Amino acid sequence: NDNNDNNETKNIAIAGCGDNGCVYIWDYERKFPSIHVKGHNGKVSKCKFGYTKFILGCASSDKTASITTLSQEIQTGRFVVNETKILSGHQSAVNSIDFSKDDSQCITASSDKTLKLWDTNSGELLRTFNGHSSFVIDARFSKSGKNIASVSADEIVNLWEVSSGLNTNKLIGHSGVINECQFS
Repeated sequence: NDNNDNNETKNIAIAGCGDNGCVYIWDYERKFPSIHVKGHNGKVSKCKFGYTKFILGCASSDKTASITTLSQEIQTGRFVVNETKILSGHQSAVNSIDFSKDDSQCITASSDKTLKLWDTNSGELLRTFNGHSSFVIDARFSKSGKNIASVSADEIVNLWEVSSGLNTNKLIGHSGVINECQFS
């Protein structure tokens, strides 16, 4: 039903990122880019909206990630950037970003073979996870937020406990680079 599709997309923001370091947030209803988010000097490879807050995380080849806090103007409906925090600390490209379900933390995966856990409010680095022998392509929080899964070019899925930083399991059996992970 087209009416359900139209209701679902009212006031929806769609983020698009590209090789030129630009991130555009599109206003679906008005069909034009509402915001051009700046802050990266390299390719932006991943964008991810938060779950409970109007925030956007981006992963970039410039060795940083960013968290942009957004709002929407009541009168015009345009999306507005309130603040962008740059997360610095990786030694190589950041390949992915994911938020905990309450948006209090985010995890970044990098070609420097590490994951980094960040406080989304302050931008403070909370923990670095080491355990992959090649670049880390993706990392995701479990639904409970207590665990993280990460995948790498080392053909291993690592499971991590967020509170302790311990690598609780290595799932070995892939015969090639693992590009993405998901919890059910």
